[in-house]
Amino acid sequence: MKILFYLSLILLPVVSKANFVIYKTYEDYLAKKGEVFDEYEKCVSIFAKCTLYLKRDGKTFKKACSSFWGFTYNDQLFRVDKLSQPARVVINGKIVYYENGYANLCMIRDNTASAYFDIGYFCYVSKDLTSKIVPFPGSMVSDAYAQIKDFKAENPKYKTLFSCIEKNYQYENVKACVESFEKAAK
Repeated sequence: MKILFYLSLILLPVVSKANFVIYKTYEDYLAKKGEVFDEYEKCVSIFAKCTLYLKRDGKTFKKACSSFWGFTYNDQLFRVDKLSQPARVVINGKIVYYENGYANLCMIRDNTASAYFDIGYFCYVSKDLTSKIVPFPGSMVSDAYAQIKDFKAENPKYKTLFSCIEKNYQYENVKACVESFEKAAK
């Protein structure tokens, strides 16, 4: 099932030339030491394992997402979750909030405000840029329920955030709650 994902145009800067950099590790990201490509072509998922197709000097390269920590595309940071699916960092503060990577890659590439996806979840969180990425359930039957329950139990400092979210795991609600949580934290 394909799902339509919307994102405000304000979040996606318009960049004239695509810039794609893969970082094998978080340390490489901090040091700005990565493998540079000219453009993003597509993301293909086989059994939930994602592979990126990228171009450099007119030649196409296949890069398995499982082989690196993350990447930037037009200065937007993406991480790879434990299933090797990309997720875009939208908010990086007291908590890190992510949105579906496949949809965001398409929106940046195509310069659109929405995209269909059937890879990954609507949104995710993590404690920081080096900790496990935890998805929010996107349907009534999802393995993400147990993951988000464990995350809440292990991180009582986010109690206020999860009180706001309650059981409404739609990305619009989760994002609004994260934004409020971040504002209150300042």
